[in-house]
Amino acid sequence: MRKKQKTMEELLEEALVPEEEQPYEVRKNYKWVKLGSVISLISGRDVSSKLCNNDGKGIPYIMRASNIIDGKLNVERWIETPTVVGLKGDVLISVKGTVGKTVIQEIEKVHLSRQIMALRCTGIVCNRYLYYYINTYVKQLKENSKGIIPGISREDILNAPFPLASLKEQKRIVDKVERLLSKIDEAKRLIEEAKETFELRRAAIWIRRFVEH
Repeated sequence: MRKKQKTMEELLEEALVPEEEQPYEVRKNYKWVKLGSVISLISGRDVSSKLCNNDGKGIPYIMRASNIIDGKLNVERWIETPTVVGLKGDVLISVKGTVGKTVIQEIEKVHLSRQIMALRCTGIVCNRYLYYYINTYVKQLKENSKGIIPGISREDILNAPFPLASLKEQKRIVDKVERLLSKIDEAKRLIEEAKETFELRRAAIWIRRFVEH
């Protein structure tokens, strides 16, 4: 017997997060949905080290959390016969061992190991909005990690609550967040410059004291 296709209302009902499970109250133009209803989740796969190379042949092989450094991918190995491929724009997250490190993939294609998953946006989610939100949710994901070697399961990500808004609203939030981050970076730079200036002045004062006496 052919399985009855679910209606849009039924699909929406499954996607919504029950009120008692919603992390906090959001504006009326947002809805809490299960993350799995608005993204595709790609689980990585390990391959034999014999298939990898250090000569830049093929596409980069992202093996573990250590390949994610300061929001960038640090490539150490390559593979000519990839099986699970992350695409440019995917949000990558480490899910085994050191969990919760994230990055927006800027390389066209990479092979993903079992320690990495890719969150691929559908047409209703902006990847930078997803990236910033996942970084706020990382603490919860870490608390969900299980086993002697900590790990995040597919269900942990697929069932994570996600505040869905229109693309226009998502982009507005991203612009605001990035303006604030830019101000923070500028403030840090000014603090470092002030520290350096202070140290130089203090050194100059000590030198002058030694010279004068």
